[in-house]
Amino acid sequence: MTELSIAEIENGISKCAENSSSLIDDAKILLEKKRYATSYALLQLANEETAKAKILVRLALEKRSGIVLMDNERKQYFNNLFFNHQEKNRLMGYTDQNFNEFAKKINLPKFRDTKTIKAEIEHPKEQDKLKQSAIYVSIKNNKFVEPSEVISEKTCIERLELVVFRLKRIKETVNLYNTRTDWFVQRFKDGLIADNEEE
Repeated sequence: MTELSIAEIENGISKCAENSSSLIDDAKILLEKKRYATSYALLQLANEETAKAKILVRLALEKRSGIVLMDNERKQYFNNLFFNHQEKNRLMGYTDQNFNEFAKKINLPKFRDTKTIKAEIEHPKEQDKLKQSAIYVSIKNNKFVEPSEVISEKTCIERLELVVFRLKRIKETVNLYNTRTDWFVQRFKDGLIADNEEE
């Protein structure tokens, strides 16, 4: 991935954000039809596409800044983040954690429960397992269970709200990146943007 041109990376940012938005739209249709499990699965895919947009913003920043060596180690770092479902889940947990910390600084309530975020960061495989259970018949307590037995309406609606909020935040970041690229790159050069945050 590090060998991609900045223009192609920026194209990828837009495509990932657009695809996430489309997946959310499809999930809403399924939610209305009470197909909660399939809706949930699409929402989790949308979550991962949103994470990919965030990863690509980071890659574009690093390439534009010229201060990070795009060596094999960095290539492996980005490939792992971009293609590994669990790492994308973990990244979105860190994003929520950063947002909570920002909210606290300006005296706003927490966006999400700290325990839930911590679990997401420490056990990203669980989200991936739930996504699989939302698609496939699985085994739970030595019994076969259908996806509809695993994902409730409440679980689906909570995921929808979370994914929509995350996508909104990354779209705001992308808009800022697109309209104030030089400022964004300078903040990166000045060390004001950490590895797990662009917002």
